[in-house]
Amino acid sequence: MSKVDMEKKMDENIKAEVEDLPPTGNLIELQDPALLRSFKRRCDFVLLPVLSFVYVLNSLDRSNLANAKTDNLTKDLNMVGNQYNLILTFYYVPFVLFGPVGSVVCRKISAKYGIAGMMMGFGIASTCTAAVKSFSGLFACRFFVGVFEAGFLASVVVYLSGFYTRREIASRIGIFYAANVIAAAFGGLLAFGIFHLKDTKLYSWAYLFLLEGSLTILAAIMAAIVLPKDLQRAYFLTQAQRDLGMARQLADSVDEANVPFKWSDAVREFKYWHIYLRIAIIFSFGVLIGTNSNFLPIIVQGMGYSTVKTNLYTVAPSITAAVLLIAICFSSDYFSERGFHMVGILSISVIGYILLMTVNIETQRGVAYFAVFLTTIGAFPMSVIFSAWTVSNITNMSSRALAMGVLIAMGNYF
Repeated sequence: MSKVDMEKKMDENIKAEVEDLPPTGNLIELQDPALLRSFKRRCDFVLLPVLSFVYVLNSLDRSNLANAKTDNLTKDLNMVGNQYNLILTFYYVPFVLFGPVGSVVCRKISAKYGIAGMMMGFGIASTCTAAVKSFSGLFACRFFVGVFEAGFLASVVVYLSGFYTRREIASRIGIFYAANVIAAAFGGLLAFGIFHLKDTKLYSWAYLFLLEGSLTILAAIMAAIVLPKDLQRAYFLTQAQRDLGMARQLADSVDEANVPFKWSDAVREFKYWHIYLRIAIIFSFGVLIGTNSNFLPIIVQGMGYSTVKTNLYTVAPSITAAVLLIAICFSSDYFSERGFHMVGILSISVIGYILLMTVNIETQRGVAYFAVFLTTIGAFPMSVIFSAWTVSNITNMSSRALAMGVLIAMGNYF
């Protein structure tokens, strides 16, 4: 029997298993608490560490340009004028254009291979950055980093929503997303160490791209091996746990189980007004995350610190933000509330940016550094809670994939 025939047979068996499930309401009422705990524990211990680790690498490959700039990247490549800002800007062109494409392709071929494929792509592009000698070479590498990173976040959010319920998803996305914040801290520490290298064949910043890109390529292979295609193919769950997980999904937030991607399902969400409200909302806070990722080291350097101290001083705000991110997301799940949490988070970030705009960051370092803490703390939880709010209210998996791809792309438009 060929591999294709085996996969078709597996799909038929899964469909039969889903159809044979007891009525979801009865199963949920009679579920074994021990079985439920073991189900969530296994999902947490397998999915979250792998996805968090790969997101650290994703974030490093996206933000390492800012670290490299503090180590004379622009001078070494003879960049002039606004060329650095052009590279930052044009990274988001493919990111916006290919975001929906990436999430849809990932849904069609399964997140297992989609996520690994995207990682392989931006890992190779980041590694190649170590060899660039000019503005045009750097521009090309960053363009392809943007292409392959485009659908990554949306794909992971949709993938996790296939395992967890509405009252669990924000905290799980929060744990995963904290890796993005930790990456800023780890990236600063890594840059701190690498930028001490002197008298080497390559520029010091080139070793940063070489190391982080190579790790991403290896992690892509690991992800393709470890991640299951979906809940019903989760090798780390027993059949009873898989049945329980599917029943939870059908009772909570999914209208159909084990249904392949359909364009007719994917576009139906765009017939309703609320998707356009979400687009308007994500426009308002997408700039906060982009600013923090691309300019945090540069803002700190503007306070008058050396290259080495600049990268070291980005660590504390990022670690603090990661801890509070997880706490805020657990609070949102516990109270089953999204709106007030989002408003409060945005307020913290706005206060931070107002302080940065109104103080002299060179003479009032303490106030400016405190403002950096506020902007970093407020930048990230909003995205997590917004994503949880969105996937919890879209019951079709194809619709989730396209909607999340579009929303995250729009959040990076500005």
